[in-house]
Amino acid sequence: MTQQSPEFKEDPIETRLVSIDGGYATEDTPWISFSNELMDDYPKQGFKLHISATIINSGNIFDAVFPFLIQKKVPFKLVKSNKELYSMNTNNFGYSQVGKFFTVYPKNETEALSLAKELHQLTENFSSIQIPSDLPYKTGSNIFYRYGIFTGSGGKVDYLEDPDGNLVEDTRTNPIPEWITNPFKTKEPSKNVLLFNRFLIIEVLSQRAKGGVYRVLDFADRKSLPKIRVLKEARANGEIESSGVDAIERMKREEEALKKLENLTVIPNVIDFLEENQSCFLVLEEMGELSLSYYLYSKKKRFGRKKEIKFLIQLIDVLETIHYKGIIHTDLSANNIRISKDFTPSLVDFEHSFSSDTPCAVDQNGVFGTPGFYPPKEQLEFNKDRAQEYFEAREIYALGAILLTLVKAKWLKKIDRNPNKSFERLQEHVQTVDKHFKIIIKKACLLSSQKYENLSQLKRDLVALHDQLK
Repeated sequence: MTQQSPEFKEDPIETRLVSIDGGYATEDTPWISFSNELMDDYPKQGFKLHISATIINSGNIFDAVFPFLIQKKVPFKLVKSNKELYSMNTNNFGYSQVGKFFTVYPKNETEALSLAKELHQLTENFSSIQIPSDLPYKTGSNIFYRYGIFTGSGGKVDYLEDPDGNLVEDTRTNPIPEWITNPFKTKEPSKNVLLFNRFLIIEVLSQRAKGGVYRVLDFADRKSLPKIRVLKEARANGEIESSGVDAIERMKREEEALKKLENLTVIPNVIDFLEENQSCFLVLEEMGELSLSYYLYSKKKRFGRKKEIKFLIQLIDVLETIHYKGIIHTDLSANNIRISKDFTPSLVDFEHSFSSDTPCAVDQNGVFGTPGFYPPKEQLEFNKDRAQEYFEAREIYALGAILLTLVKAKWLKKIDRNPNKSFERLQEHVQTVDKHFKIIIKKACLLSSQKYENLSQLKRDLVALHDQLK
């Protein structure tokens, strides 16, 4: 799942940079660099400092940090707009880049220690977002560091040089190479221990700015065999929206929704909710064998036509059940549908769910969603005052895209982050499917003068098609 970049009425970074000379920016990167000429006398590699920020506090951190770095005459670069920072902090430039607002290049370890101390003092009153590739200067600090190259090679892979002259790939997964002594003396997180003295991670399902999702063994009951659970992490300020809603608030919303739906066999039950430092963790029952997208695209499996239609009818039954309990999923996609051994669907990932008995919390400027499974705003405009109607229409669109995925899984590879481009590609792929499927997908995905007004109408056509097929 990803979010569209909010449309900022006034970008706090661009507004400040417009009156500043001396920066060097290129169109194909999110960065603008200052004092680059000083790096001619610099080593090729060393300790880099990163200053994290969110779209909420980027302007204030800029005001605190930028003049200081100019005065110190130290080379640095920063993200050149809040739009780019939002993309950075929602994984669009890769997980290792999350949180990086400023990158500072100290000339040596002594300068790195001195600058880190002063920058920490300048920014300690601002909340931070974790930088996955780095170590924090102090717990809760906005200042992070790692040892790396100062100037990239221009290729896809960068290399460090060890004391023997050997080239070692700079993977950005190990902040301190084994031959380097850490001058910051930060205590690195311990490894190979049970989280909360009860969870053993057996698989990392995903890592994003908002937090990780892990498959774990739960040793809560030491008198019986451990159970397999899903552990979802939410980090403070993770993928924060312009409204101020962050990953932790969304996780609390997800817990609330799941508790309203507890004991439904097609929805994960909440086992526990835990907090530690700047993160929260939701412990969930594991659902299904595989995600629908993985089953169809990566494993290249097919259900067969009748089973595909039956699967979608069963999915609508699930949606109608949770609607009856006052919940709309809102981020329906092939990624959030799990398949059981008997090919029945279950639903996961309720962090953006809409509850009919609470005000809509979605940011008007940044409608979220999994690319390819929601329409561009030109086709379906979001209206906060009619949120339930919007989400129900969007759910029908998602079901059309899921039907296309069931019959033409390779279309997943053509999905673009830009909703308009994904919509164009969906239209192209719809033309290649069987006419019976084509009619239904067009009506669901707003490609026909006729459209489905509710789930019942879509379900009726699917049942009719299922009965026609041999």
